[in-house]
Amino acid sequence: MDYFSLERHINELNSALPKAFLESVSSALSRTFALGFKSGSEYFSLYLALDGVLQGPRLKRGKLESFSDSVFSERVYKLLSNAFLAEMGMLRNPELPLARDRIIFLRFIAADPYFGIKKTFFLICEFTGRNSNIFLSDSDMIILEAYGRTANNSQGKAYVFPCSEVKADPLLFSPEELANFWTKHSFGDSSELLAGITNKILKEAVYRSKCEKKLPIRVANELLAFLKEYRDEGAYLYLKNKRVAYVSSVNFSHMEEHEIIAINSINDALLQAALMNVLPKALSDEKGKLLKYIETKIQAVKKLIQEQNELLELYSDHETVQHKGELINANLYQIKPGSKQVAVYDWLSDKTELIELDPMKTPHANSEYFFKQAKKYKRGIEAAKKRIEELDSELSWLKEQKWYASEAEDITSPVFAELKQYILPQKKKKSSKRDKNKSISRRSVYKIEPVFSNDNAVYYAGKNALENDFVTFKLAKSEDYWFHAKEVPGSHVIMKLKDKNTVPEDDSLIIGALLAARMSFSKNSQNVPVDYTKASNVRRIAGGKTGQVYYTHYKTLYVNPLELTHN
Repeated sequence: MDYFSLERHINELNSALPKAFLESVSSALSRTFALGFKSGSEYFSLYLALDGVLQGPRLKRGKLESFSDSVFSERVYKLLSNAFLAEMGMLRNPELPLARDRIIFLRFIAADPYFGIKKTFFLICEFTGRNSNIFLSDSDMIILEAYGRTANNSQGKAYVFPCSEVKADPLLFSPEELANFWTKHSFGDSSELLAGITNKILKEAVYRSKCEKKLPIRVANELLAFLKEYRDEGAYLYLKNKRVAYVSSVNFSHMEEHEIIAINSINDALLQAALMNVLPKALSDEKGKLLKYIETKIQAVKKLIQEQNELLELYSDHETVQHKGELINANLYQIKPGSKQVAVYDWLSDKTELIELDPMKTPHANSEYFFKQAKKYKRGIEAAKKRIEELDSELSWLKEQKWYASEAEDITSPVFAELKQYILPQKKKKSSKRDKNKSISRRSVYKIEPVFSNDNAVYYAGKNALENDFVTFKLAKSEDYWFHAKEVPGSHVIMKLKDKNTVPEDDSLIIGALLAARMSFSKNSQNVPVDYTKASNVRRIAGGKTGQVYYTHYKTLYVNPLELTHN
């Protein structure tokens, strides 16, 4: 985004973002720093992107999505939590007022919670291409923290503007003066000599002049006319191979090889670009990471189950081990001390059996060893069975989480954030009030929208383990109906009848079963068994993972989830 687009964009953001207080901060995707604001009962999220097409600020209504913390975000939150956003604007170099650097500032006023002393802080955002950065400074512009490494600014020192040369202001020229300027300077060096003029802007002026020889007066006329268009409303996306290649507040007609889409505002254009460029790739990367981790866990659990089954097979031979001890006891008289083995008559098989002995033990100690091993094996059978049951439950849960991860469609949704936090190992760090508040809000407060409704009932469904637990044990009442695809990963579906005193019609039950089948691992099958029962018959598994349940008094419906696509 060029300087003139950024300048207009900041003016638009000032109109769109009311006076607000900083509520949360986060390091977001693709070198983006995010700020969450609250104004009255409304929430806003301001994203400050440092890389690529999205470089610049963009504003989104709604609470800030959770991404990750960093040293920078922790420092900003510590100093600016509940601070008032007093001002946002272009930051100009007082020594070079015509430099037109793409730098903005956000001025915050923070009040000390104990003494009420007000302090001023700045976020300085350099949207200057490859060397973009964000700085947190005090009221004297002393750098307190930097988002990324920088060569010309260091912590504890006054902010230094990027190196710039003295430039002429094209907006102060008449067409004749600008044409005369080009006769004295190289036309190709305009981006170095004229403040705010990029090669793309110059190319557009040449294109519009329809002048092969680049006659200065004609190009000057077109350039100055083009710069006036930056005052107009609207914005444009330039697409190449279905990805956004450029965002601007004016129409660059020379970029005709691109698909050009007109958008209402620069902010809307940036939000759309994020949806088209950043989020799909980020979702793919995050899903891949999550699925790989879950699959690793699945294979580890399968290996543990195999080991327990091998132990179970070994322990199942406890009677044979017990009998060896009995055979040794019956033949103590003929076993010489230090013997490595003994041949004895087995009255059960009516054969002579050869039993291996420990030559370091007495004959009696050898028999006691077999008796103890037999008792150990008998105890081990129950322990192995219990462990296999636990591992089977964990395997089932992991497969369900793998399905949820593969079905995720929006990386910015709380559903995906919760899935990541619940599955991936979290770095241990000192907990804070901020962390506790975040944790509570994720687990106890949900806004679950109905997935379907008609004249008879309203249907709700969970989209991860935490939401499943919520819809089943918080949202559902005892008289509501609960649905789940049989023995496969899937969503918990709740049916709430509008008339609590009626018996549900078959059609209502079938809809619930269809939804549960459609939102399950078997969604592409044609004959899916779905269990349903009253919500009061569903219980959490003691010691189980969140979302794991058992249920009783159920019935089963067989449905074709593909029918939903035709309704």
